[in-house]
Amino acid sequence: MKKLIKKLLREHKENTPKGTYIRRGDVEGYKINPYEVETTDLEEFINIIDGLPDTIKRLSVPTETNVFNARSVIFNPKEDQNWRENVKDIIIDIDEEYENVSYSINSYFGAMDSHYPYDEHPLYISYGVPNEELTITN
Repeated sequence: MKKLIKKLLREHKENTPKGTYIRRGDVEGYKINPYEVETTDLEEFINIIDGLPDTIKRLSVPTETNVFNARSVIFNPKEDQNWRENVKDIIIDIDEEYENVSYSINSYFGAMDSHYPYDEHPLYISYGVPNEELTITN
């Protein structure tokens, strides 16, 4: 039974469109925020950082991998000219400290309609680290 449930869940995940489900009255669909990404490739993630627009409202970047209340630095691209270099420095430090890191950028607004176009959303970066490498703090 357990194998059947896993198989059904895997098939459902493979057949589900990517993006955020949107429903307005009778209209249904999926929207994708082009700045929301996930990868395990450091070089690809660095290139994604280079491609982010200077118009985003802010970018929150954690400086540690704690699951809850991780310290982070908030960059305002409209005010900080070197924000990309500073963000990349933090990401490279995390990558040097841990192996098998996954990186993601998400929007606080997701793909939902908001008052801002996608290139003005506030974004945040998060990391995924295998459980055995997590830092446990009290």
